[in-house]
Amino acid sequence: MTEDSFTYNGINMFEQFGMRVIKHDLLLPPLRPRKVVIPSRSGAYDFGADEHDERTLRLECVVEKALALSELDSLRFTLSRKGNIVLWDSTDRHFVGQLYDPTE
Repeated sequence: MTEDSFTYNGINMFEQFGMRVIKHDLLLPPLRPRKVVIPSRSGAYDFGADEHDERTLRLECVVEKALALSELDSLRFTLSRKGNIVLWDSTDRHFVGQLYDPTE
C-alpha cells in the first residue's frame, strides 16, 4: 500500500480507482452523555459520562485519474456497502465504515 492510500474491503483504492487521501481525522469520539431530564423541573440529573460514542472517521480524498462511467458506478457501489477500512499509516488496525452521504 502506498502512502496516502487505503483499502476498503480489501480493495486498494489507489490501485483500483486512483483515489488518494489528502486529509483524515482520527480524533477520539465524544463521550456519550447520560442525563435524565426531570419533568416540570429545570435542568437534568447527570449520571456522568463513562462511555464513548461512535467514532466518525472523515477521509477527504481526491481521484487522480479520469474514471469511466462504469468505474464511477463501481466506486459508488463499493463505498455504499459497509466495509473494513485500513489506512496506510495504521495497517495493524481497521475501522468499520460506510459512506452515508454520497454527495460528499
